[in-house]
Amino acid sequence: MAFSAKGITKRFGPTVALDGVDIELLPGEIHALCGGNGSGKSTLIKTITGVEIADRGTFDFGGSEIDAADVTPASADHFGVRCLHQQGTTFGSLTVTENLAAGLRFPTRFGGRIDWRAARRQAVETLAEFEIDANPDQLLEQLRPVTRQMVAIARVLHQRSGEGMGLLILDEPTASLSAADVDRLHEALVRFAEAGTMVMYVTHRLNDLPGFASTATVLRDGRVVGQLARDEIRHDRLIEMIVGVSEEELMSASLSHELAAAKLEERLVVRDVAGGPIRNANLTVGVGEIVGIAGLVGAGRSSLLEMVFGTEQPTAGEIELDGEILPWRSGKPHDSVALVPENRVLDAAFMPLSLTENVVATTTGSCWHHGVLNHRAERSQVRTIIADSGIRAASEAVAFQTLSGGNQQKAIIARCLRGQPKVLLLDEPTQGVDFAARAAIHETIRSAAEQGLSVLVVSSDLEELVLMCNKAVVLVDGVTTATVSGSQLTTENLERLGFGEAIVDV
Repeated sequence: MAFSAKGITKRFGPTVALDGVDIELLPGEIHALCGGNGSGKSTLIKTITGVEIADRGTFDFGGSEIDAADVTPASADHFGVRCLHQQGTTFGSLTVTENLAAGLRFPTRFGGRIDWRAARRQAVETLAEFEIDANPDQLLEQLRPVTRQMVAIARVLHQRSGEGMGLLILDEPTASLSAADVDRLHEALVRFAEAGTMVMYVTHRLNDLPGFASTATVLRDGRVVGQLARDEIRHDRLIEMIVGVSEEELMSASLSHELAAAKLEERLVVRDVAGGPIRNANLTVGVGEIVGIAGLVGAGRSSLLEMVFGTEQPTAGEIELDGEILPWRSGKPHDSVALVPENRVLDAAFMPLSLTENVVATTTGSCWHHGVLNHRAERSQVRTIIADSGIRAASEAVAFQTLSGGNQQKAIIARCLRGQPKVLLLDEPTQGVDFAARAAIHETIRSAAEQGLSVLVVSSDLEELVLMCNKAVVLVDGVTTATVSGSQLTTENLERLGFGEAIVDV
């Protein structure tokens, strides 16, 4: 039975998050929900699942029409709505059996004790049903990312009520997956859809949708701006509908630039560094240069950034900044080096605090006068930063957790730049943000580099490294094996080098 939403409207004070949204899903359909950061995707998902209460509109859950204002998490669950959020709810330190049982009642024996034999038997049956290659006794953290994702999906689908219609909502399920793992996940989702499950699929990876999604609905500023059938879904059409301008216009501002090596003054030097997964790393970053680090997951990319930052200790080698060796100071960050970590929610953001408090968190000094914090000056500075960084927010006082992922990332990068570092370290800087936000972040970094900032960036998106960087080094099993620039800096070469293969000469 189908699911539909009609006229869904939701306001947060003066902000209209959803403005009369209509959408329909059919059994067996994979329906892509697309839109930029702040377009209303997350709010729509929250109204469908009852996490947020819509102001107006109706939902039809498989023939049962209900006023959108009356939907609760319990009623959505009753109708078979299951949602896998971007910030997953799996537990890496628990076994597959324990993760699959989480959210359900563990089978019990007399006296209320858990029947672990029955729980394991249920896990084996679930793994077989969903064709997941995993051992029920393995810790989840030992599995490949795509297998962990499949376990999470199996858990929510396994909870499906017999009366429910079966609507699975996936919010950015591929954000941390490789291209090969994305293909495996898609194959599984197609199987689920063919079995009758309706899939609402939210992603910023628009290249993944052609040939996979049955239908695509595009939101912009809380409104539906269009819908595409399977044979109409193309990357360029989606970009133009999402952003309102063509892909060519966006890309024109995102072309990498070459710097003449003779003009570069060395700023950062990593020499024969080892520690953790890093066995031997060497690289240089010049003044005003953007250098990428490519490599497979587990190659040591993030560890290398943490060593440069000063929160992870090298066991060998040297790291120089402007000709001086950086000392290890018991995990304290080095002066003049800033880091934008991979997980902004856990490691960089203060979610309940305001946008202002997040932006000035590490740089309040300029607003103190005679021992008193000048809040007016602080807010004024943040308003300027909001405008310069293209952050979309109702005001500088809004709670940080109400911002979209792209706007949160812009604010964290702005905070780092406000401290005027000499070196900026970026770990997956545009993961989970839309195409327009990605282009804006690239432009912000490029502008800062033109003013003399040295940038070292890790990204699993090889296209991002090609567009953004002057050169890229490649890590293979903790060893820097190559440096490419100019015409050799291509996604194909970076991929080949990451697997230890020879590059293609151009």
